[in-house]
Amino acid sequence: MTTTTNNIKAQEVVNDILKVSPNISFDSDTEQFTASWVHYGYPVRAIGNFIVIEGLRYLMLDDDVSLYVDEECNEDGEFDDVETEMENRRDDFMKLLGDCYNYHQ
Repeated sequence: MTTTTNNIKAQEVVNDILKVSPNISFDSDTEQFTASWVHYGYPVRAIGNFIVIEGLRYLMLDDDVSLYVDEECNEDGEFDDVETEMENRRDDFMKLLGDCYNYHQ
């Protein structure tokens, strides 16, 4: 596969991911959230911090949120270049996360 083909595939994957809400889980011990698109067949995750205010969890999207592809699920290289495309579309990911869960600025 050429670089151009990989880039087009990565753009298509990211477009698909941005159309659906992720599963979001919370680890109260570390105060981190994990947003996952694995249940849609994409080994893609976002990890960041959250806070609790009056019993409600809020994603801290202004903090450093990591966007990545699980390498263990990408052994065949099917998702090469997806991480780069995710970073290129970081604002879109932050909007999606903010829209699907409480968001705190």
